Amino acid sequence: MDQKQDYQKVLDDYAKLTSTEASPPPPPTPIVPPTTSPPQSSPTPILPAEVPPAIKPSFDIFKYTFILSLLIFLGVLGTLGYNFYQQYLGKSGTSTPPPSPTSAPASTATPTSTAVCQLNDQSYHLGESFPSADGCNTCTCGPDLTITCTELDCSSPTIPPDWKTYENNLFSLSYPSDWQEENAGPDLTFFPKSDPSLRIYFSTKTNKTDLQKYSAGDIPIKTIIGGISGEKLTYQTPFKENQTYIQIKKGNIYLLISHKDTSDSSYSKVYDQILSTFKFTDNKEPISWVTISYPRYNVTFRIPKGWYFSNDALNGNYQQMTKDASINSSYNLVFITNDLKSESLLTISFEPSLPKKYEITKKGNLPEFDQILSSLKIL
Repeated sequence: MDQKQDYQKVLDDYAKLTSTEASPPPPPTPIVPPTTSPPQSSPTPILPAEVPPAIKPSFDIFKYTFILSLLIFLGVLGTLGYNFYQQYLGKSGTSTPPPSPTSAPASTATPTSTAVCQLNDQSYHLGESFPSADGCNTCTCGPDLTITCTELDCSSPTIPPDWKTYENNLFSLSYPSDWQEENAGPDLTFFPKSDPSLRIYFSTKTNKTDLQKYSAGDIPIKTIIGGISGEKLTYQTPFKENQTYIQIKKGNIYLLISHKDTSDSSYSKVYDQILSTFKFTDNKEPISWVTISYPRYNVTFRIPKGWYFSNDALNGNYQQMTKDASINSSYNLVFITNDLKSESLLTISFEPSLPKKYEITKKGNLPEFDQILSSLKIL
């Protein structure tokens, strides 16, 4: 019995052993940590988001002052550079780069538009006239760059013996015997009696005349009249007539000479002959003046022939002086003018109680006024 119980025990132990190996062990139970509920608190109010204040841009005065100073400096620097260019590099219109030491010398050929005539290290533009070496003839730069000169006999001009002579305190000249002289204030004209339109004018002025105002873009050329260099311009008028202007200066007086160019070569020759006799008189008293005596005040003086004199001008009494004359009047005012329509007037006022005392008043300033006063003599 005991053996049977032991045997049965062995079988039960074996059965337990085999059943344990066949069934897998149960999965381990996961360990869940204990959960703790958060502490209860009162709800927090939701506040609006705080917007940061706008940052205003600051005005940097030092920055803008620096920029402004820099711009001013660059402007001044640019101006100085431009002036330097104009003064030292721009005189000839274009600057010429310096030649490279290894390059061939640049061509010296002058473009046609700037071609000039060369004579004795002097340059003359096309059409430009200039005095010849004898001081009498005139040379001109031609279109083919050759210089041609007139061949006048300066020692003895060919002037007909019957020509008349005109002289004032500024200049003298000769003109044909069948021509007429006309003195109208500062303008002196000579013209043939057969055709008064062919006049040659001599006008004295105190200011220079811009000859280019008479033409559209024409440039005056150099010329010589009476041994003095001047400028000459020939242009076509709106009436399709060619007119020549010549301007020369003597002291502070400008003399403007003008005449019509005609197809008749004989008149052109006469114009040239008249101008060849022209010469300045160096302010000498001209022989064509007349003497006026004023016995009441023991005064004599000379005025240009053809001028007007009055000692009663308040009543419009003037007379043209063509020869020496004696004035018998009690008036103590003397009025002298070159033209009744002119505003130029010389007045000499004598003091009756002091015969040798007088006062001078000038309206206008004609060159003859000083010469008239220099001839005044109190006897």
